Amino acid sequence: MNTYKDLNKFENYIKNKKKELRNKKTYVFYSKQYDLYKIGHSKNPKQRIEELSKVHGKLKTIVIIESNYEVAIHRVFKDRVVKIKNEREWFDLSLNDIKWLKTINDSESIKFFLDKVR
Repeated sequence: MNTYKDLNKFENYIKNKKKELRNKKTYVFYSKQYDLYKIGHSKNPKQRIEELSKVHGKLKTIVIIESNYEVAIHRVFKDRVVKIKNEREWFDLSLNDIKWLKTINDSESIKFFLDKVR
């Protein structure tokens, strides 16, 4: 076993994964039908909302965040998850939650909030 080659492969994998995550945007869509919010990530949120609308009815874009903070945001709102059609990325959010989501523009915003909820 060549440890150097294994380490090199792993480092390349991490670099590619980070690049992939940077290319994705976090979105928050609203469903009037369910009165819930869908939080996810996609390289193309416009295409994603079209796909989801076919299954869940018309959705409204609430915010697009230029980085992939989906996992962190899910952690923040983990106590408000609502399962719809075997999907767990729907959330019962307040207007204050939405206001906060609209302020996210960098990792410091997420870090600050996560530190407060831990």
